[in-house]
Amino acid sequence: MTMVVERDNNTKVNVVMYHYVFDKDDPDFNHLKGITTEMLRSQIEILSKEYTFISAIDYLEHIEYGKNLPTKSCILSFDDGTIDHYKYVLPILKELGISGYFSIVTSVIENKIPLYVNMIHNILEKFSPQDICHHFNALISRKNYPQEKLLLDYPYTGYPYDSKERAAIKYQLNYCWQPNLTSEIVHEFYKENVDPESEFAEKFYLKWEQVIEMEEEGMVFGNHSHKHTAYSLLNEDEIVDDLKQSSKIMRKNIHNKKSLSLFTYPYGTKDSFNALAMEKLKEFNYKITFTSFRGYNDSKTEVFKIKRNSTSDLRYH
Repeated sequence: MTMVVERDNNTKVNVVMYHYVFDKDDPDFNHLKGITTEMLRSQIEILSKEYTFISAIDYLEHIEYGKNLPTKSCILSFDDGTIDHYKYVLPILKELGISGYFSIVTSVIENKIPLYVNMIHNILEKFSPQDICHHFNALISRKNYPQEKLLLDYPYTGYPYDSKERAAIKYQLNYCWQPNLTSEIVHEFYKENVDPESEFAEKFYLKWEQVIEMEEEGMVFGNHSHKHTAYSLLNEDEIVDDLKQSSKIMRKNIHNKKSLSLFTYPYGTKDSFNALAMEKLKEFNYKITFTSFRGYNDSKTEVFKIKRNSTSDLRYH
């Protein structure tokens, strides 16, 4: 018999999603689309006037056991496991007594191979959309990749803060091409036109010892997959393999075992996961999963579709 936990109908949880947070003088991050440490402090101050900050574990226990939460609660979440979260976010949250929720991609910490999603962000800041299309399509032709050409006028959804051309490029690479082929082409382009990948990985991502230090300071870590591939592009065996690898690595390295019930979908949009992905996550004993769907969470929220509001939305209010 399954026990149904009654959640307080009055509780509203606002999960705010961050990616890059950098010092304005940091050359490794300040060219990317993110926010500065000053903006993070400002947003926390704005949020604190309306919400009480809680941890992802508090929210998990609220969903699992009906733990009481402040009526208006807020979780600060940070995706992808980049080094700026250790360098800049940790000191701020530690100073303010806030437990952040950090979603890490296990392959980059374990194998030091950069994610193509982060490489694409760098490429978009170094080249115009027209140059990207030209170089990518020349590479596809020269290498005889079985891939349709990149288009600047491709219809897309999402990316409200990008130009139409940038959004079209991101959408095709992240949601339309087969992940293994996308990875191969992006890595080849990066090798020919940008920085050495090894240098990128070394300076861009967290290390396990930093993760452990952050845990000791009260931060919470969740699984963000092994390779940061949209699960909607994977078949059942591929999803299971990704979850096996990432879950095993998380169990080995994460000290707070309650964190092993937390998962954040790569990308997290409606195009990035499906019913099969949710089914497999349940089989791997994940209890709640975070999306990129906008909105607030209450007693009616589906626990495998936790909503998060973008910091990009907040900065304009």
